[in-house]
Formats: sequence, C-alpha cells, structure tokens
Amino acid sequence: MIELQTIKMGEDQMQITTISIDIAKNIFHFIGCNLSNKIVVKKAIKRRQLLTYLAKMPNCKLVMEACGTSNY
Repeated sequence: MIELQTIKMGEDQMQITTISIDIAKNIFHFIGCNLSNKIVVKKAIKRRQLLTYLAKMPNCKLVMEACGTSNY
C-alpha cells in the first residue's frame, strides 16, 4: 500500500464517517472524512488490498465516482 497522507488529530476528530474512493485499474485513491467533512486520511491503495483495508474501517458511508457508462 502506498500511503499518501495521514492527518494527525484528536481521536474524536479522527473518526471516519464517510469514505470516498476514486476507482482505477490498479490503484484506488481513498479519502476518509470525519463528521465535520474534514479529510482525516488519504491513501493510494492497490486493488488487491482494498477489501482487506475496508474491512478494518468502522461502519460509515461509502461513495465512489460514477463513470460515463454507469447508467447502463
């Protein structure tokens, strides 16, 4: 896994409530935001590591980009 940035904050501020994923062929860009919509974690994750990483996350909202053919 390639770690881009982890932002250090108090534990209450660090609680991830929303995860956003920019999907790609081999590397996914992952951003976790807290309740105040502040970014608390940014990572680039390889495709094969994504499910393992997400399984360790707390229950939260997960959003991802829609591609041009997503409506089909």
